[in-house]
Amino acid sequence: MRMIAVGLCMALGTSAMAQCPIGEPEASAIGWSVIEGEDALVAVSSRYPDLAIELWMNSPSTPQILSFRLLPKYQRRVAVMRYFSGEPGTSHLMTLVDQVVIDMTTHQEIGRGSWSEDCEPVKWVWLQDRVEVHGSEDGFAKIMLP
Repeated sequence: MRMIAVGLCMALGTSAMAQCPIGEPEASAIGWSVIEGEDALVAVSSRYPDLAIELWMNSPSTPQILSFRLLPKYQRRVAVMRYFSGEPGTSHLMTLVDQVVIDMTTHQEIGRGSWSEDCEPVKWVWLQDRVEVHGSEDGFAKIMLP
């Protein structure tokens, strides 16, 4: 039985219970605050008063806004917020960073996914009308863009 457990630990590699570095917040994160909404934590900014981004957490930790970018490729109709969403040892075995895609014409979330899994970036493929997220944790997701 011990050999199986040792083999399983070795197969999981060094990322099991990994405390991955999340990096420093980018300048674009300045001005964003996290507040308690009705049902969840929410990111708000006085620069975008009509925008409130729900932050889904994967552990009982405090979220940290890492970046907020308007994407010029989509004439700034699409924005992406990246944030720290959880510590290892709760529902996941590694530090988690998530991304939310926002339609800036409606100020609504149009999709989300993991930005990193197992301390490695998840593949996000930005196409003309959609973004494809290729994550092992969430599987494949297709987010249609405005």
